[in-house]
Amino acid sequence: MKIVVIGLGDLGRHLLSALDEEGHELVAIDRDPANTAAAEDEFDVRAISGYGAGLWTLEAAGAEEADLVIAVSDDDEVNLIAALAAKEFGAKRAIARVQGREWAQWTEDIRQDFLGVDLVINPPALVARELARIARAHGATQSIVFARGELELVQLKLDGLTRETPLSELPLLPSIQTVGILRGDRIQSAGAHSTLLEGDRLYLFGARRDIERSEAKLGLEHPAKRVILLGGDLIGVKLARLLRRKSVEVLIVEKDRTRAEELAAELIGVDVLHGDATSSALYESEDLDRFDLFISTSRSDEVNLVACLLAKRAGVPRAASMVQRAEYAPIYRELGVDIVVAQTLIAADEILRSTRGSETVRIESLDDEQSEIIEYQVRLGAPIVGMSLSEVRFPKGVLALALLRGAAYHLASEAPRIRPGDRLLIFSPHGAKDALSRLFRAG
Repeated sequence: MKIVVIGLGDLGRHLLSALDEEGHELVAIDRDPANTAAAEDEFDVRAISGYGAGLWTLEAAGAEEADLVIAVSDDDEVNLIAALAAKEFGAKRAIARVQGREWAQWTEDIRQDFLGVDLVINPPALVARELARIARAHGATQSIVFARGELELVQLKLDGLTRETPLSELPLLPSIQTVGILRGDRIQSAGAHSTLLEGDRLYLFGARRDIERSEAKLGLEHPAKRVILLGGDLIGVKLARLLRRKSVEVLIVEKDRTRAEELAAELIGVDVLHGDATSSALYESEDLDRFDLFISTSRSDEVNLVACLLAKRAGVPRAASMVQRAEYAPIYRELGVDIVVAQTLIAADEILRSTRGSETVRIESLDDEQSEIIEYQVRLGAPIVGMSLSEVRFPKGVLALALLRGAAYHLASEAPRIRPGDRLLIFSPHGAKDALSRLFRAG
């Protein structure tokens, strides 16, 4: 595919990295010549310095021949105009990112065919949705559900490990599949003889009811019932409303007095406290240890980290943070932040779905940024039709998790032979995607 990426901030660079790895023909546009020069040094891309929505710039980028134009600059209006102009030039598809408050009510988190743009995504709303789901996800620090919520992949943080603990000693149900161990910033394979070390996180997959029973056996927390949010920005407001719909008690801590008063009037059923969540004085003066979870979604990664650590020191058992720069996530975890959500990765996942082959239904990135859960559609004539999962020669590091057929699901250990139209849930490292896709492709 020929793909034009407009805007080389964190999201734009992440997209270039993923798309370059997949072998697409890439053109990048950014106003800053330093950004375009850096992109050409790092990726196989033709980079143009210029105004992303400019007609001359889009013409120079060959937008009329593009299969996809992705506008992710820091300016919402530029992104929408660029996407519309690219479509007018003849681009087959166009995607725009918007993240300002004025667009929130129109786009929600994802909007198809909005004002003539094929796909408009709102990353702050996507982050709020993800954090709300994790807050309600028992003891998980990452949770992805499939098959209308009947199957779940979770990342679990097992506190209290003081020695090497064999996986075989964990009280997991037999139906639970151990997918891998997140150690530092890499997911390692997990077998019958694997051991867990202090600080490790465990990825498990299975029926949601069995995941919950296993979490209970491991003594993990129940879904959060009382949550503190730092800040009343777009993410905080959206998240507060989502949590209140689930009857979660919510307290927003807002540093700006005027904004705090606005929030108190705007959000029914939400408590608002005027204060600085990065000041230890706040935690000494307020009874905050009765809350289950602290969530920080400031635009400053440093503010988020400090606030989370102060909340945990004050007695809040779990802390969650958004990060702007995905590479900070392992550091946050090492320092004690339980849940880390990277806005860049969430937005990139939504966008990259538009670049995959027709056999790819869904892709979810895991926290090491090197692994994914992919839902594949089996096409008529695909090489694996008629095989059992045990007969398929998957690439190294790939695990089959489940087979979905219509409204039913089958875990990998009990799946029937593969038919056209089936969907398979697969754990895959990035390097295996090309070989993996060929297994599902017709002819």
